[in-house]
Amino acid sequence: MTAPHKHDKKGLMCNHVAKGKRPLRMVAHDADGVWQFMCGQDDHSRAKQARRICVACTFGKNLRSLTAGQVPAGHVAERDGSGAAWAVREMTAEELGQIGDAATAPVKGANAPRG
Repeated sequence: MTAPHKHDKKGLMCNHVAKGKRPLRMVAHDADGVWQFMCGQDDHSRAKQARRICVACTFGKNLRSLTAGQVPAGHVAERDGSGAAWAVREMTAEELGQIGDAATAPVKGANAPRG
């Protein structure tokens, strides 16, 4: 269970993951502190296919095999699918630019799903 906290809304989750249509396969942490929880596919636009979420709630309820401390700013964790091991690596300059762009996109507020 997640400890009581202020809901930060500093995370973005693609709708595919939020609606349970695809597994969570990528967790990105940009240099400015914004987090992305994504399906890992590139078939969606950021503004229309993402929603703001609370990072602490997402790690506390949904990620049992990965912690925020394992993904420092400027890094991304990826896995092949649900239940697979996470591999953490440094982001490329291109990825860092894409994450920054996503952080300023207008997205709907929502809580992270369970799963």
